[in-house]
Amino acid sequence: MASIPSLFNKLWPKYVVILICVIILFGLLLLPMTRSNLKNIFTEDNNNPLLVYSVFHEQFDEIYLSSPGGKNPPQLIAQVGRFTSHSITPASGVYKNKIAYITVPRKSKNSTDLGTLWTLDLTTRERTVLATDADPTNPPKWLDDGDTLLYKRIKINQQELITISLESRIKKIIFSESFARPEYRTSFGGVYPVGQDARNNVIFAKLTSNGTDVLAVSRISGETTNLLHASDEFARDFSLSPSKTQLSYLIAIEKFERLNYQTVIYNLSTGQLTTYRSDSYEQFSPRWIPSADLLSIGRINIKNQSGAVILVSKESSEELPAPIQGFDVPISWSSNGRYLGLKNYSGTSGLQPGVSSLMIIDRSLGTRTLLESASETLVVGWWSND
Repeated sequence: MASIPSLFNKLWPKYVVILICVIILFGLLLLPMTRSNLKNIFTEDNNNPLLVYSVFHEQFDEIYLSSPGGKNPPQLIAQVGRFTSHSITPASGVYKNKIAYITVPRKSKNSTDLGTLWTLDLTTRERTVLATDADPTNPPKWLDDGDTLLYKRIKINQQELITISLESRIKKIIFSESFARPEYRTSFGGVYPVGQDARNNVIFAKLTSNGTDVLAVSRISGETTNLLHASDEFARDFSLSPSKTQLSYLIAIEKFERLNYQTVIYNLSTGQLTTYRSDSYEQFSPRWIPSADLLSIGRINIKNQSGAVILVSKESSEELPAPIQGFDVPISWSSNGRYLGLKNYSGTSGLQPGVSSLMIIDRSLGTRTLLESASETLVVGWWSND
């Protein structure tokens, strides 16, 4: 009769096969649950996302493409001539292989003159002029998944929000406000384009002596609705969620005789307000992750004078790799939520930011890649050339 050890040696491959089958079956059952949790799971991206950004020079801007890993040097794709000491004003994001930006022409007398609205095709490098009456201090906004642009126009005693179709070049005045209205006098701050909500309304902010309001304009009827009074002071850094149902922004809260910016989320469907308030941290630039219901917030600990980007949702929070020095400000996420283009500031606060550097965080590997150090840069967005 075979001994127990020798019998086990003959039969162990069968037990291993059974064990492997059980593990595979368990994994298949678990897979749908893990896919539903997007906190640490990333969509596979085979399209080699590239960060699009510009670098400021005295007489021109250079536009670059850079891969997240930093294995290849940044690729120069365009040089944009413009008015001295006034950088381009880009729209956030890349749509249908195009970026959009506003420049002040070289022949202008000062940087407050009217700007020219351009698109640049990243595939063909073709540049197209869409308008010559844009406000160069306000970035244009993409609408209709890249078919339309929204920009601001300033005329005598008048501010207007204009949409323009990239295909037909047809312009439409969405909203117009007069400087000369008696209630504004000289204290009227202006209107500022924000974006497009889930109902195809144009969202914009209006600054007056009473603070900051958020309004919506129907693109069908032209009717304007006052959504909320965002702040008695200046609210800024407005950002719409991927579903276009939530609006995040910063409000100034006075703390120990200084302004401490905090993040607020307004639900466009329910009207609910949520404030992510922390007395210990000054907050910066809330930006939504495209692939998940997560909001990234830059912050700095007022006491420690350092801080990493934090991701927040209703259920959880996550902190990204911290900088060696200073604080991080999130700017643009890749479509799969893995890569973040950010600015790192060497300073101690928003009032004393110090020197900035452009970096990429790989959220999957937990790594940081330096792209540009001590340069004036603007992040446009992420693009895939496949």
